[in-house]
Amino acid sequence: MKRILIIVIIMLMLALPACQPTPEEQVITQKDDLEEMIQNTAAPTDNGETQTPETEEAENSDEPQPDETEELALKYQDHFEFQDGTFTVDIDAVVDEPDGSVSVAKVEPYLFTEKDADRAVEVLMGNKPIYEYEFPTMTAKATFQNKIIQLESVIANIKSDTTIDENTKSSLIASYNTWIMGLENLSTKAALDLPEWNQVTTEFVDRRNKAVGLHVKADTGKIWPAIFSILVYSDGKTSTMSFGDDDSIFVYEGVLEIDGDIKGMETTFTQALSLAEETLEMMGINGLVLNTAELGTFTVFRDVEILENKYVPKCYIFNFEPQINGIRTQVYQTCKGFEKDNVEYEAIWPGEKIRIVIDDSGLIGYSHGYPGVVTEIINENVEVLGFDEIMDIFEQQIFYKGVWIAPNVSYSKLTIERIKMSMFRLKKKDKDEYLYVPVWDFIGSWETNNYSTEEEKEVSFLTINAVNGSVIDRNLGY
Repeated sequence: MKRILIIVIIMLMLALPACQPTPEEQVITQKDDLEEMIQNTAAPTDNGETQTPETEEAENSDEPQPDETEELALKYQDHFEFQDGTFTVDIDAVVDEPDGSVSVAKVEPYLFTEKDADRAVEVLMGNKPIYEYEFPTMTAKATFQNKIIQLESVIANIKSDTTIDENTKSSLIASYNTWIMGLENLSTKAALDLPEWNQVTTEFVDRRNKAVGLHVKADTGKIWPAIFSILVYSDGKTSTMSFGDDDSIFVYEGVLEIDGDIKGMETTFTQALSLAEETLEMMGINGLVLNTAELGTFTVFRDVEILENKYVPKCYIFNFEPQINGIRTQVYQTCKGFEKDNVEYEAIWPGEKIRIVIDDSGLIGYSHGYPGVVTEIINENVEVLGFDEIMDIFEQQIFYKGVWIAPNVSYSKLTIERIKMSMFRLKKKDKDEYLYVPVWDFIGSWETNNYSTEEEKEVSFLTINAVNGSVIDRNLGY
């Protein structure tokens, strides 16, 4: 058996590295037998549970099995090299495999309607009057100037604060100055006086980029108006919704994954999550579950070392994604270095995701992209490939991503830190139809002599269909 599957009991870890030869087969794309294979049902055990190759092997083994009452963590370790060591792969990964049966479902696009816009305006904007909006041309110069004055006051407080060391002060002031510079640049395009607000309804109008929808604002008592947008594209599958109500021209971005309170915020994690879930309920959203929670801050505050400082604006960011029969979908980004130049991808239908942003003032951000509706569970207990076979496919196919044999790459190291099964919204090849299918993703980091994924989060380097073993290109959607 090539793979090394390790059960870690408390602090015990066993590492067995192995070196493998260069694979000889090319990347497997979507196989023609998928339609047939998704009809195969996994065989149940005598007690009614699904029998997998791993559980069958464990039951037939004479070796002692770990006590189920002990704390367990599933790990996988391996090491192999290609091209005389130029390209190495190190696997020291937590294996995240859901319990129970795995399903395959049919899913169809859902396009936002004017009724959805009505509800969103009521829930997110407090049912306040809405007005036509374009930024920054429909913002008065005085609005920018007022915000600049506010930020300059914060800088003055930082300079006089004797509890902060000089390095932290310099970093904070530099971030605030970047913020101010952005405001000054935008103010050159702003109107001298506040333009008259033109009240509108939620009736969709033609927008740019072959879409209909609306882009509106409402006065919520802050320096900037709250902004709400819906776009429904002519491709028949893409629609997006977004709302923002904060006093920054920058976007809140997740910096650290969290599961508890954020230091320096009055709002607790529990309170923020409760508000997020209440918002989903009022928006009529069901079937999506919390995937990750993050500490967020504005993009100008990128230095992690100052995140706990009281002068850094902070928020909770909650990411919700669909789940199918208890298994979550997962939207991963692909490594930018893996993307080939001069390749034109068709417009895909990315995975559905809702992002909710909450600070001490309440809900300040909401976005919902690419919604879909599950119309049929094709197989509630589909037969999937064993983990051994998945790892064999990974080892065979990872080399053929092609990047590490590019010119000027003399050193390439891929580190896999997590191996996770989730549901992926798969486009049937040559058909405008979609399925939720189980896949394995290999998440980690990659570095070469001239590239690193250090600034990229949740990068999946290979996605393998758990039903038929084909390699899925997330940039293509199949």
